[in-house]
Amino acid sequence: MTQNGDDAYRFFRALFDAAQAVTSSLRLEEVLQRLVDSTVRVMDVKACAIRLLNEDGQTLTLRASCGLSAGYLAKGPVVRAQSALDAATLQGRVVIVPDIARDSLFQYPRAAQEEGIVSVLSVPLRAHGEAIGVMRAYTAQQHDFSELEQEFVQALADLGALAITNARRYERIVRDYRETIDTLWGTSR
Repeated sequence: MTQNGDDAYRFFRALFDAAQAVTSSLRLEEVLQRLVDSTVRVMDVKACAIRLLNEDGQTLTLRASCGLSAGYLAKGPVVRAQSALDAATLQGRVVIVPDIARDSLFQYPRAAQEEGIVSVLSVPLRAHGEAIGVMRAYTAQQHDFSELEQEFVQALADLGALAITNARRYERIVRDYRETIDTLWGTSR
């Protein structure tokens, strides 16, 4: 979380690497994992996680994380209506929580404190102008995220949303192809 002249270069390099991962792979889990790993490494934060909205539009499911314990990840479901942080982020806003001990936005504040989380940056994953999930960066010390840090995490989240869109399109194409072949050949799978 240093703020010197090298930050812009490091962030640019990480974005370049992330863009290459997104455009070279349809393995969604691998791409999302690279995004959270890059965030932790480049920003020198405690942890990062990506959660996607389920089909119900209310529950967020973990899809990638780095730096969080299994116990914290198993704390319970993240529900939009019970998490003001996620509700705000899913409205398309970047949300910063400088100190979770002093803020009511967190759904599981005690679990976060036990995990050693102090500050959080939460950004939406947006596809076609709609939030489909959230990406969070966590720190172990109180931190006010700079504009550069916010833009960096948002850019990675946008790349993640692009990867999700590409993977879903590919899955649809494969499914449609198989259905067409089954129909043409009179077989069923």
